[in-house]
Amino acid sequence: MLVGLRSRKHIAPFELVRPASIDEACQALSAPGRSAVMAGGLDLIDRLKHGEAIDRVIHLAGVRELSGVRRDGDAISIGALTTHAEIIGDSMLAGLLPDFPAIWRGIANPRVRHTGTLGGNLMSALPHYDAGPALLALGASAVVVNVSSASESLELAGLRRRSDIILERIRVPVAFPLRLLADRSLHPIISLYLGAEIEARAIRSARIAVGCAYAHPVVAELPLAGVPISALGSEAAAVARNVAAALAEPLSDGLASGSYRRRMIEVLTRRLLIKLGSQP
Repeated sequence: MLVGLRSRKHIAPFELVRPASIDEACQALSAPGRSAVMAGGLDLIDRLKHGEAIDRVIHLAGVRELSGVRRDGDAISIGALTTHAEIIGDSMLAGLLPDFPAIWRGIANPRVRHTGTLGGNLMSALPHYDAGPALLALGASAVVVNVSSASESLELAGLRRRSDIILERIRVPVAFPLRLLADRSLHPIISLYLGAEIEARAIRSARIAVGCAYAHPVVAELPLAGVPISALGSEAAAVARNVAAALAEPLSDGLASGSYRRRMIEVLTRRLLIKLGSQP
């Protein structure tokens, strides 16, 4: 429970565990009491300063296999401890998925980009964070290790329902050329990501993912399979209108109403489809 103002004085004593392997991390996670897994630590330290009490912090910095980007069959695997700055500078991502590091250059500030990790951003599951909607738009999945040290593959939405796992890596399929477009102009009211697989200058699959407008990012498939990229401009308005109408009611809060957010989902979806259709 968060109490009072943010201060180091609110940090309660806890056990610090520094595992050197995933197995050691899972063993610590299975111990009695309340554990918190720490990657870059930006969100966890903030929670502790607000008074959240835990029994142990499992600091993953020494688990080297959780870092880095590599080719993984028809996918790219991004380790959970890979920092935002490493994503921006990775040559493999630049070659196979250039939109992702290009967009990530505008995320947060230099201090956060060099400390914060992709896995930490995703597992924190804060509505205004970008890893969730970006990875959902890319059709990514998660590889996790549970407290029994068994590996599992999960959909991203399944991560927030599990407290017995260590996120190992994210897998982004790259069997087909993959585009990622984003509109963050209304962040933190709404952010919208469009991901599309391209085959022979036509859409193979496409989806939007919406951040900020719901408690958790929402993804919707777009009925565009087989549509030539050059025809997206003429399809954009109808597709955007229909997908926005079909989504659940967005949040109404001090920033914006649900009806405004729904309208902006339609507007931003239309913009990104037109932008995708206009690119060579």
